Amino acid sequence: MSEEHVDGPDCECWRCVISRQAQKSGVCVVHAVGRGDDCAPATAKNSRICVECEDRMRADLMLVVSRWDAAQDALHPGQGSGGRQGTRTAAPLPIKVDVVDALRIVSQSVWRIAVALVDEVDDIRLPADQSTPNVAEWLAKWQMVKLTAMESSAAVLKMYWLAADAAGEIAKVTTGDAPTAKVEAPDTCNAVVVDSKGDHVKCGEPLSIVWEIAPSDTRKVVCPADPTHMIAWDSWLKSMGARKPRGARPRNHAGI
Repeated sequence: MSEEHVDGPDCECWRCVISRQAQKSGVCVVHAVGRGDDCAPATAKNSRICVECEDRMRADLMLVVSRWDAAQDALHPGQGSGGRQGTRTAAPLPIKVDVVDALRIVSQSVWRIAVALVDEVDDIRLPADQSTPNVAEWLAKWQMVKLTAMESSAAVLKMYWLAADAAGEIAKVTTGDAPTAKVEAPDTCNAVVVDSKGDHVKCGEPLSIVWEIAPSDTRKVVCPADPTHMIAWDSWLKSMGARKPRGARPRNHAGI
């Protein structure tokens, strides 16, 4: 295996080799490449990635949709929600270069996914409205099955990280409630409480992991019975003897 990637089905770079191995084994290519020798989960039906990664990819594309207008407003500092509809002024409005750069990456990423899909699947045509948020929504709502079932696992892996890049860029330049995911934790709350008899006992409620997907990508362990019983993510992992967060997004080839 080599480090240098060559376009084509016979590329021998380590990412493409592992992707082909994952495809033969029927395991999620994102986990197989991102976690090396870890036990990757099985793929979803007719897909190259697992259900978790499909959901994450869909959520990343929908984040572009939900925050696109806010990113447009952020182009002009101080203009608020009316920035995009402003009237003509004597002097040009200042534009934030970092927002321009972010939106460029978002648009390029979304369009690279769409073009790759249209090139591979004969019966697909782009939507009439070809604005970036509309194409992102079209991919997320109507084309995920075909997108994740592309012939090459390496291609699906690339599309997954393009969606992640788009979500990351638009999250950096916008504000608002972060999208979150909540899953049950394989543990119960150990906080000491006073029961009805006046005895000190463990809480015992099933814990949940709340994952703030973007922009902070943080996790916390919470008790549904009492929010003050919250446990720091790192502390909980140590108490469970875990080496890695099981629900975390695998790292991409750049280690991000």
